Amino acid sequence: MRPPPQFSNLRMCWVPVSGEGDMAGTLQCRWASIGLLAVCCVVGCGGSKGPQRVAVRGAILFNNEMLKAGRITFTPIDGSKGPTAVATVTDGFYDFNVLNGPVVGKNKVQIESIIDPGFAMDDEAAYAKASQEKGGVPVLPQQPIPPEFNQQSKLVVEVSPDGEKKLDFSL
Repeated sequence: MRPPPQFSNLRMCWVPVSGEGDMAGTLQCRWASIGLLAVCCVVGCGGSKGPQRVAVRGAILFNNEMLKAGRITFTPIDGSKGPTAVATVTDGFYDFNVLNGPVVGKNKVQIESIIDPGFAMDDEAAYAKASQEKGGVPVLPQQPIPPEFNQQSKLVVEVSPDGEKKLDFSL
């Protein structure tokens, strides 16, 4: 009696290790694998059917000085639909590209300053020490930018689809 053929578990298709398999089955399996790979490359992950985004850049002044560090957020409103766009402000400037920029249409803009408290925000021991040194009062600095420019923002811009935009803000 002849022993059953051994199959390699390291290949995509079952190919007898002993070489007794048929070559047509092996080639057919390889072509099927190549075809599947080609379909995945062409189809991708569903394409980009999302809302149109726009490249936006600009400067932010606060009290007539460039905002040292902060965050700017564009949130679609009044019928504009899509994701919120967030960028870091560094030395007074921010920059979005067409992949992460705000969506076309009306957007509410929120601007916050990022303030260094002198310790890592997730360092509970450093926070406790700083709080103890100040007599138990909270040690996190207050947001210097008024609420009407961040949590209760009244800043609204219309983002149009044509080309790169430059939007500067003076608070």
